[in-house]
Amino acid sequence: KMPKKQWIIGALQKRIIHNLRNLKEVKLVTTTIPNYQKFLNNQAEILPLFGNIPIKSSTTDSIIPTGDKVLKVIHFGSFTSVSEAFESQILWCKNLARKNNLTARFYLLGNGGTHKNKCSSIIAKHFSEEHIHDVGFLSTSDLSNYFQSADLGLSCANYALFQKSSSTISILEHGTPVLLRGNRPDQYFSDTWKGQLFFHHDVPPQLEANTDKEPNPQLAKIASRLIELFEKK
Repeated sequence: KMPKKQWIIGALQKRIIHNLRNLKEVKLVTTTIPNYQKFLNNQAEILPLFGNIPIKSSTTDSIIPTGDKVLKVIHFGSFTSVSEAFESQILWCKNLARKNNLTARFYLLGNGGTHKNKCSSIIAKHFSEEHIHDVGFLSTSDLSNYFQSADLGLSCANYALFQKSSSTISILEHGTPVLLRGNRPDQYFSDTWKGQLFFHHDVPPQLEANTDKEPNPQLAKIASRLIELFEKK
């Protein structure tokens, strides 16, 4: 059940958006994903979301203990009530660790939301509780460190909605692959993150040791795209 405060804020946001749509002088409407574009009768331009965690330039002081025999998995943001799908993701992580002869460690970053305990129990069901590290709130610098030190990020979003999740985009921008909820799509509406996305029906990959990540921040690109859209109007 949604908290009363969130419900009120959501209602106010809907009213503001409704009033904006009724303005006669609207020049440009943008949205983050094709699903929302359809709701707006394809009259909106797609402007993707960028991450909200700045990329730290150096991670020589890695927070996560390093080791060739550890699979470092992070979750950032709120867990959802779709526990069956989350368990499928955890089983995929289990197969990934087994295939690479690694011991998995799960780092829960941030508050986690009301479903954190339930999802933590699912992890503990397939791994011992000592494999779970409830880190809690961190500075943006420490979050960036975790993102770059991790081998895999877990996202509770599916492919249709992951690009509206700033936590998922932030992990991807740091060069870390992400396991999404659900199945791999038949078609991708964006190739930006295609090579970094995994799905629970995928065959777990053989991980390459000492592979340098390539951060891919999106803010400048998206700002340039917004300017282009304004210039067209």
